[in-house]
Amino acid sequence: MKKLAFAVAAASVLSMSSVHAQDRDFGQIYTDCGLGGLIGAQIEDKSTANVMAIITNVTWDLGTTAISSNLTTPESCANNKAKMAAFILETYPQIEADLAKGEGQHLTALLNVAGCDAKSHAQVSQGLRADLAASVSADSYATQTRFEQAEVLHSQLSQRAAGSCSI
Repeated sequence: MKKLAFAVAAASVLSMSSVHAQDRDFGQIYTDCGLGGLIGAQIEDKSTANVMAIITNVTWDLGTTAISSNLTTPESCANNKAKMAAFILETYPQIEADLAKGEGQHLTALLNVAGCDAKSHAQVSQGLRADLAASVSADSYATQTRFEQAEVLHSQLSQRAAGSCSI
């Protein structure tokens, strides 16, 4: 009886997920979801963005992440906050290096994903750079996992971007 109840519950969850999955066609899944969706969101030219998103999703994992994120968390495919978090986690070492330099393509991409307009990039970047310096100087930084470091940066960016970005 318990197995039957579990099967019914699982089927109902899957049916709810498939409703969301049917809202997006296959092309949209490969351009809006997964790592490709994160990268494509940073490119202004929509045609180039779509091509880069598809190439990234196919190259990275044959689109498995894009498809699974569409099925399990379809709202993450269009959500800037979720894209920002995923982008930070995936590219943390590069963002950290860009923040140390005070500029770079990963930092610019992060600010674009966060919905910061070009006018606010310098101010937000300077604040994040100061935050990174404080984080790195803390004794606990060296023992933190990459996830923990990314989580701290996400929180700092959310605070810094509150007034000038659209996340």
